[in-house]
Amino acid sequence: MSSTEIKALTTRSCRRCSQKKIRCDKAQPCAGCIKSASECVFPGPDRAPRRKKRPLKAQLVSRLKALEKEPAENSTAVKGERGKLFVDRGSSQYINHEVLVDFETQMIDDSQHCKHRLGKAKDESGMQEVASSGGEHKIVTGNGFVFQDSPMAVFLSDFYPNSVQHSTLWDLFEENVAPCNDFSDDRASEAVRFAVYFAAITSMDPERCKHVFGKERGNLQQHYRFATQQALARANFLQSHNLTVLQATILFLTCLRGEDDAAFVWAMTAAVHRIAQGLGLHRDGTHLGLNPFQTEVRRRIWWAFYLLDCQSSEFRAVGTQIKEGTYDTKLPLNIHDSDISLESRSFPDERFIFTDMTFCLIRCEMTVLNRQLHSDLHSSTGGHGEDSSLNRVTKLHGLKQIHSKLRRQYLWFCDVSIPLQWVTATVIRLALARSWLVAHLPEGMSAAEQISQTAPSDVRSLRHERLFVMAIEVLEFAYLLETDPRTKQWSWLFEGYPQWHAAIFVLRQIGVGPQTMLTDRAWAVALKVITRWKDNDCQKDGVTSALVSRLMEQAAVAQGCIWDGGEIKDEPRSPPDIVS
Repeated sequence: MSSTEIKALTTRSCRRCSQKKIRCDKAQPCAGCIKSASECVFPGPDRAPRRKKRPLKAQLVSRLKALEKEPAENSTAVKGERGKLFVDRGSSQYINHEVLVDFETQMIDDSQHCKHRLGKAKDESGMQEVASSGGEHKIVTGNGFVFQDSPMAVFLSDFYPNSVQHSTLWDLFEENVAPCNDFSDDRASEAVRFAVYFAAITSMDPERCKHVFGKERGNLQQHYRFATQQALARANFLQSHNLTVLQATILFLTCLRGEDDAAFVWAMTAAVHRIAQGLGLHRDGTHLGLNPFQTEVRRRIWWAFYLLDCQSSEFRAVGTQIKEGTYDTKLPLNIHDSDISLESRSFPDERFIFTDMTFCLIRCEMTVLNRQLHSDLHSSTGGHGEDSSLNRVTKLHGLKQIHSKLRRQYLWFCDVSIPLQWVTATVIRLALARSWLVAHLPEGMSAAEQISQTAPSDVRSLRHERLFVMAIEVLEFAYLLETDPRTKQWSWLFEGYPQWHAAIFVLRQIGVGPQTMLTDRAWAVALKVITRWKDNDCQKDGVTSALVSRLMEQAAVAQGCIWDGGEIKDEPRSPPDIVS
């Protein structure tokens, strides 16, 4: 009997193809078995056993299985990618081209070529100024155009603080910024020094800044912003292969808080993402043959950028640059900075106490766990909002798992009498409450659309007390983090995370629901939060600000007053059309 005749009689795949879950052409032997030189065995003519439909609980367990594992610790996250990192004199370059990786002889030649390029790039970064015919100096790279500064500064010595101010600014940085954005202490780099000065001034309260330095904070921000931009341009940051320059760039972008900066930072994250990929930061150092210290430093830089990417995308209401599954860089270790050094030959054991990295680590872990949960749900439904009730149950169960993990791993050793540890516990509660709120919203559109396009009758049915209270608490905790004296030194960070979801939800409920004591509580906190946003340069022109203003007008009418873009007037008027 020919293979064609056998194929005609065979309706089931061979056992190997079935086990591998690949397509079988049902010839004997099949093409897959021939290619792999395997024995091709077909099952008997009996009918294939029918699969039993798994109950809901089994589906939940299957979907949440990934959440039981450590986030970002899957060494095969970047599927099929094999690369090599070239390091020379403090610069590095990552490649993953098949030819260069697979052919050892060519790799040797290209290794020397890459090292030559790295050395050339390093030499060029130190010679950015050339004299013109008029005796003046100018920048010869193309990096200056990014910051729209002209003319370029010739010397930056005039922008340095005096020795006393230098020490004060570094102390402020260590106190206000370092706990929120771990940073390697490389004071030899000009770009790093000015980025630190700029970050320290940004983190200060305006009154304290005036008292300490005798100048307005806005003027000092402009001063050090200009100097940082010049230093980055001189360092050739767009073409640089230096981790220190990249770290200074990320710190600078993280601390930008001026008007129109949100759009600039969002655009720049795309460039920084490319630079980080070129340095191989999306690959864990353990896969690149790096020592523990180098690996840990690279992890911290990658996750600092990860948080910046999430923050800037939130402002623009678009997806992030970094997608889950495109990196395998592990989370940093929960250790003190002194626990690891260049001489370390092995990774230190993680500490089960609050360390120098705990606050940063928790922010990263909460974000990636939440994103992995949504990614798993999205892939399980094929990108469609099918079976929304199952998805909601899965989300809520997943959030419980996340909360249990964070409580088991971090919260139990947080001493809330210590300000930073109280902040950490509060941030965890705030983030989980926000996620819980979003999990109850309909599938298939953004949170703003989900709330604003819901009919009034649907809003009333959705407005059960627990959900409303949760949204109010999100705003109350967010406002507390920005204004409480215990957390004042870190308010610059919390201002970068406006709780749009909760604000839109609360305002919607106030505008269409009955006026109760709970509504009065919601209005009191919403008024404080929205007024603060309106006074904040980096928030007042956000993508969702127009929607918030319209809902604020509607809520104000329900409260018997008028919202005039920032002020409340006790003059009732005809209510505007319901936002739909």
